[in-house]
Amino acid sequence: MFFITVRASTVKFCATLLLGVLLVTGLVFALPDGEALDAGSMGTVRYDGIEKYEDMVRFLKEFGWQTSKEPISDETVVLPQSMEGVFAAYNDLQKKQGLDLSAYAGKKVRKVVFSVTNYEDEGQVLATLFIYRGCVVGGDLSSGDPKGFVCGFDGEKS
Repeated sequence: MFFITVRASTVKFCATLLLGVLLVTGLVFALPDGEALDAGSMGTVRYDGIEKYEDMVRFLKEFGWQTSKEPISDETVVLPQSMEGVFAAYNDLQKKQGLDLSAYAGKKVRKVVFSVTNYEDEGQVLATLFIYRGCVVGGDLSSGDPKGFVCGFDGEKS
């Protein structure tokens, strides 16, 4: 005959372990997917899931911009390693729109530029998106004129 004895501390340990597993499992199913970046929490605009040109056009449309269906350029660039000079000023613009490129300094990102077709009285206006692993991590609207403007996705010039 075979007997098993169980002490109260063993029962407590097993119950605590089971409760922990259930808690972790519940959190996995309760938390939202894929919104790890700061930008993902900004209002109703989705900054993640940006892979194809259609996704990028949809993203810009959420700000009210109509663009060409195909980009003017699509390239991989390496962001500067240090936040100095022009890049620091550009990152200040990003911070004003809830983004921050400092976490991506020195990393390869996808830079995609579209032509904006419904910006008033400015001639050629470009929308630039910086995309890292399917998420918009930075970008701007700018005029094609070297003496023109650069502003956030909302189009407000400061």
